[in-house]
Amino acid sequence: MFNAFMHVPYQTQLAYGWTSLAVKTNLVAVALLLPAIAILVPRYGAIASAWVWCILNAGYVLLPIHFMYRRLLTREKAAWYWHAVINPLLIATLLLSLVKAFLLPLILIPLAQIGAIAATAAVCGMAICLVSPALRPTLVAFVRKWQPAAQ
Repeated sequence: MFNAFMHVPYQTQLAYGWTSLAVKTNLVAVALLLPAIAILVPRYGAIASAWVWCILNAGYVLLPIHFMYRRLLTREKAAWYWHAVINPLLIATLLLSLVKAFLLPLILIPLAQIGAIAATAAVCGMAICLVSPALRPTLVAFVRKWQPAAQ
């Protein structure tokens, strides 16, 4: 998820021709990532690798994007973090937590649990589109496209 958050700011950097930020960020990331995986994975297993990657991608969202907005789009940073990161993260966390706490324990068949998770992901996507000013028109157009014609 954090990796997805950083794509648009990264594309903005490339559009402005500012590739050095990504190069420096990736050099620091490799310098930290390789030793972290080499030290933590033998001790804690595969879960350590997953956590290292989560922390890496969270770092990408917090640090280089901060510098990108400070240099290129100085007035857009707060709005981007609120509308593109915090709102979707809060909505998805709330919905997924509710499903995990109340719905999944009631479903005993693994295949049905997978279906419930897929349905929850679709509902999360629609909820995120509803709270996002940039995505709301796309969701409305999609729903209108699938509505039966009035007779």
